[in-house]
Amino acid sequence: MQPNTEVTPAFVVEFRGLKVMCDSVERVVEAVTRLAPLEREVPVPRSAEAPQPLEVSGASPVATAIYDLYRETPQWRRPVEIVKALRKRRVPGAKYTTVYAVLRYGDFVKREGKWNLGGEQLAG
Repeated sequence: MQPNTEVTPAFVVEFRGLKVMCDSVERVVEAVTRLAPLEREVPVPRSAEAPQPLEVSGASPVATAIYDLYRETPQWRRPVEIVKALRKRRVPGAKYTTVYAVLRYGDFVKREGKWNLGGEQLAG
């Protein structure tokens, strides 16, 4: 029988699925200070030119176009207004039912018949 040579760590620091095993408090402090810069949020750069559409794998062109529309001008809109704007941009499949489905099941909020991005992105 082989002796168990594995040492059980005194502390385990978990960060976004990453586990760091530490044997002393000093190692815990070191691990936390090294992981702290990973927690910062970086602002998304915005250019004055026409924004590039977001590339999301598996997303429909209508959903991508709606999010781009709100990213350019975040304001309250009715689904009919969104359909008109998407048809001007010649987005394939821009119908009321597909637009409403994206609004209903996406990150949007409805108020008085108009829709806008919900959460932190909510514009007044």
